[in-house]
Amino acid sequence: MFKYFGDDFIYSREMRLDMNRLVAAKVLPRYDKVSFGDYIQGCYKGVELAVNELTLTKNVQVEELDVSTSRRRTVTRTETQFRGLVVELSSHKAFMGHTVVLRDRGGLANFLSDSHAGLVRVKLEDPQFEKEFDVFSTDQIESRYLLNTAFMERLQELAKHFDGNIQCAFFRNKLTLFLPNRRTHFQMQSIFHGATFSVEFSQINREMKQLFAIIEVLKLNQYTGL
Repeated sequence: MFKYFGDDFIYSREMRLDMNRLVAAKVLPRYDKVSFGDYIQGCYKGVELAVNELTLTKNVQVEELDVSTSRRRTVTRTETQFRGLVVELSSHKAFMGHTVVLRDRGGLANFLSDSHAGLVRVKLEDPQFEKEFDVFSTDQIESRYLLNTAFMERLQELAKHFDGNIQCAFFRNKLTLFLPNRRTHFQMQSIFHGATFSVEFSQINREMKQLFAIIEVLKLNQYTGL
């Protein structure tokens, strides 16, 4: 199915993104356990892209009432902190700074409580975008260049296709997108069921086209300077 998008596209259940790099992007919430799912890798118009399903969980202590003793007790529960897709897009542009775009207000609280030296809020001219997203960067000028009108519109459009709170980071010459979603992406049933195959391909095609549109808007395949 993925060869439809290019001969170099591959699908794997074993390959995975570098978790250390994802953490360094300073977007993910705190977690105790990480698990990876389906992985897709390919190239579109000279831009390398990798897509990986990711689930982060954290052990949280909560108090509950023991109905047998009528006493409160402390129990440990596993809560999902993130479930969805992580997308890495390579860029031939050299990002001089580190820019993050946050939509999750709860994530924003975690972000501000941590030590993020040099990352300061960026004030943008689009009031609608600022209602939905918070932007922080080590380079105010570069961040405004990256978050141009076309990119902001595409990011808002992309958010409509994914449940949850989309976030991203421009970091180390890659754009990393975090797309939370409770639905498992890309997994397929038997290809011998024609109707099911058609529906699944239609969904995958829509999702991949959204990612391709991000590449075209950002012109990540061009060696242009800032």
